[in-house]
Amino acid sequence: MTKPLLISIDDDPSIGALIDVVASVVGFEAKTVETWKQFKPLIENTDPDVIVLDLIMPDRDGIEILQWLNEQKCTAPVILISAYRDGYLEAAAGIGQGRGIQIAATINKPIDTNLLRDVLVNLLSIHSMQLLTPQEFGAEQGCTLEELPAQFSVSHPDMDADHLSLFNLIFTYQDAVENDKGEDVMADVLARLKDYTENHFRREEELMEACGYPQYKNHCQVHQMLCAKVEQFANDTAVTDLSAEDAQSLRIAFVEFLNNWLRNHILSLDKNYEGWMKKLS
Repeated sequence: MTKPLLISIDDDPSIGALIDVVASVVGFEAKTVETWKQFKPLIENTDPDVIVLDLIMPDRDGIEILQWLNEQKCTAPVILISAYRDGYLEAAAGIGQGRGIQIAATINKPIDTNLLRDVLVNLLSIHSMQLLTPQEFGAEQGCTLEELPAQFSVSHPDMDADHLSLFNLIFTYQDAVENDKGEDVMADVLARLKDYTENHFRREEELMEACGYPQYKNHCQVHQMLCAKVEQFANDTAVTDLSAEDAQSLRIAFVEFLNNWLRNHILSLDKNYEGWMKKLS
């Protein structure tokens, strides 16, 4: 299986080497460059899955690169890095999002390698899909779980309850797909999932902010990406002239996306705030 491609640009070769190592360990094929002249043809001739962009480059400003990526119709999520403080990263992220770029995270230098790893693990999830089944947790196929599996707990009762409801929503839909009834329930599942994201993410973000979780802003950006993905699935399912094969592929992709949400988002990014949440529970 081909590894997803990560391209990074940073004029400091030691930073590029660090990103290369972390990305490779996580499971990406990593290509690092130090100049705009190297970066431009690489983007034009490849289809990267993730881009890591240093905002301060000697031969091209990072904001200009974001604008260029938008002109290239680049859909790869971008991780912004910089040694500048005082809200520079956040302002750049807002500009990038306003120009249609998916900003996956903002990371200050010196780079926190654990944070970079966690962000990359979450982004990799779309390429490394594994299905969770009720049977893994002692439930029969087609049944729901009464309790959240212990390894998914984030030590806050409200968040655990939300995550349990997501488990059961996913298992219900997965069972429908396996019984050739996915088309009948997909619109309802998407509507329930949209409501879930709006309410769960709002509660989770309020709690992260209340407990002083230091990666609050980056976590919120990942939430925005998940919401955008749900919206994309809703738009795709609204297409009326899909072939039967394409419709089935879409339903299977949706199952895989939902399972990735459980296995990678909750077990990776959400578990990181567990120690902070214990202050509130």
